[in-house]
Amino acid sequence: MSGIVAENSRGRVDRRRVSRGVQALLGVAAGVLIYYATAVAWVVLTMGGFGSGPWARIAISIVAGLSVFVGWRWPIVGLTAGILIVAFVLFAGLTGISSGPPASLLQDVPGILGHGAASGYPSTLGVVLVCSAIVRRLPAPRN
Repeated sequence: MSGIVAENSRGRVDRRRVSRGVQALLGVAAGVLIYYATAVAWVVLTMGGFGSGPWARIAISIVAGLSVFVGWRWPIVGLTAGILIVAFVLFAGLTGISSGPPASLLQDVPGILGHGAASGYPSTLGVVLVCSAIVRRLPAPRN
């Protein structure tokens, strides 16, 4: 269970629980943010024939590390975000939003989302988020 720790006016520490509904909403927001950050990181360096350079991989690695932290620290947020990302990648693949490079970073949002889905990185991050949330929720082994 996740909680928020805050100090009240008397100097005592209060621990408030965040409801699962709020965690699910945070998961949706995190999923959208993680997917878009991964897609943009991939698109920025593949536009114009640059290929997949080390900066794209570094940016995606940073997003992946933060994603694993979110999935481990807040399992419901990570699970919701991962399911949303995998569902959108499936939607983009089945509908064929766009698999080619986008015309512009600022004006072609469907192109960015589709090209990001075609890269495979968002689906990998989605599966990692789901798995880290599931592993976190497993009971500890008994000796």
